[in-house]
Amino acid sequence: LVDMKIIDRTLPFGEEPGKSRKGVYRITDNCYRFWYRFVFGNQAEIDSGIGAALADKTVFGEALASFIGKPAFEQICLQYLMRLNKEQKLPFLATSFGKWWGTDNQKREETDIDIVVGDKTGKKAILGECKWRKEKVSKADMENFMKKDYLLPNFTNRYYLFFSKSGYNQGAKELAKNYDRLLLLELKDLFDISNPFEKIT
Repeated sequence: LVDMKIIDRTLPFGEEPGKSRKGVYRITDNCYRFWYRFVFGNQAEIDSGIGAALADKTVFGEALASFIGKPAFEQICLQYLMRLNKEQKLPFLATSFGKWWGTDNQKREETDIDIVVGDKTGKKAILGECKWRKEKVSKADMENFMKKDYLLPNFTNRYYLFFSKSGYNQGAKELAKNYDRLLLLELKDLFDISNPFEKIT
C-alpha cells in the first residue's frame, strides 16, 4: 500500500526516521479517504436508495469541511511552500518539511502545528496554520497559534504563516501589520506566482 501511494508512514517534524517510534500510518489517497469516511460505513443505506438524501444530511456541511481541512488543505498548503522553496522564494532554503504533533508539556495536552518548514543548520523555521472554515481567522486564533513556537526550541529564527479559506477579521489584519514576520494568505494567493515573502525577508 505504501508503494502504491495509498498510505504512508508519517513522523512528527524533527523526528529521526530510523529511530523514532512516533510514526503513524495514514491514508494519503484522498479518494480512498473519502470512500472510508463517507461511503464504506453507509453502503446499506446507499443500496436502499437513500444515498443522495444521506449525503445531503451527513456529508455536505461541516463533515465535508472537516474532511477537506485535515489533511487535504494542509497538504495543498505544504505543497505550495515546497514550490516556493524550489523557486527560492522562501526567506531561507528549507531542507525539511512536515507537521509536528505531540504533547504540550506546559498545557498537559496533545496539540499540533499544521506545517513546519525548516532549516536545521540555520535554526530557521516557518510555522504554518491552515484554517478551512466559514469563519474569518481572528486575532486570538493567531496569538494562540504563535504561542506554540516554544514546542520547537531548536528553531529560534521563526516566521509565522496563516492560510485561511474565509479571510481574516480586522484584529488579525492589524496584528499582521505590526508583526513583520507574520504573513496572511488566502486561497487566491495559492495561485499567485509572485513571492509572498518578499516584504518580510
